[in-house]
Amino acid sequence: MTPAEIGVLLLLLIQAFRALRLAIQVVRGGLRNQPPAMQDVSHLELPVPPGLQPVMDELRQLGLKRLGEVQLVRNPQITAWLLSDPAYELTAEAFLPSEADIPSVVGFGTMFGEAGDAYVLTHFREPYPGMLRTVDEPDFKAQEVTASLADALAEHRRQVDELRVRYGAPYPARTVDDYLHKGRIYMQRFYPRREGSQYRPAVRKTNMMLGAELALTIALLVATLLVPTPVGRWLLMTAFIAVVLGFELSIIRHWKRVRVTRVP
Repeated sequence: MTPAEIGVLLLLLIQAFRALRLAIQVVRGGLRNQPPAMQDVSHLELPVPPGLQPVMDELRQLGLKRLGEVQLVRNPQITAWLLSDPAYELTAEAFLPSEADIPSVVGFGTMFGEAGDAYVLTHFREPYPGMLRTVDEPDFKAQEVTASLADALAEHRRQVDELRVRYGAPYPARTVDDYLHKGRIYMQRFYPRREGSQYRPAVRKTNMMLGAELALTIALLVATLLVPTPVGRWLLMTAFIAVVLGFELSIIRHWKRVRVTRVP
């Protein structure tokens, strides 16, 4: 087997693995009920990026102090800097989205009860308005405030005080482990109720586009291994690259449209 054939075979195995993973994801209903795993990286004392520094300075001026830092396990490029109020009733997470056209985001979260009896979430600049909706329910308040960071914090505290009457003092998140516990409860019990009307159709369309891409590319790779002439193989590999780039760019454009379209 020539090096070129080995390369094609490896590409075929990669695409087959992606197809299997997509099939499993579709069978399980997508990633909707699978909370993203977070890890505590506070010990690394990561420096705050320049684009996030003004927000961090303002949060400190509003009376919040450092709690730690966390990262997505599957995407270490996404780091959230955590701050808390003196009573540990709310946790602020500040981060820079991976998309360069989205500014820094701050989310304030407060949970009532260790098991998640109620939750208040306030975003200063919601990063994905097309995927998440405002919620105003007896045990769950989720909203976006864009006027200023101070206004977002004030509105969050107002909502917390409303629920305090019924649920008592909020769950104190004194450590990063406490924050991670609170995050797991939120993703399991409250996040599905925030899904916007466009989210599930967007996921289905993405799965269909990805499925078409994988089917075409696998067929092209198999044909490449079977065609004996170098010219034929070169044409098929060119078609393979064009299909991959075309579908991936289409998926990126699709999600850009979804996330900027606000939902009620």
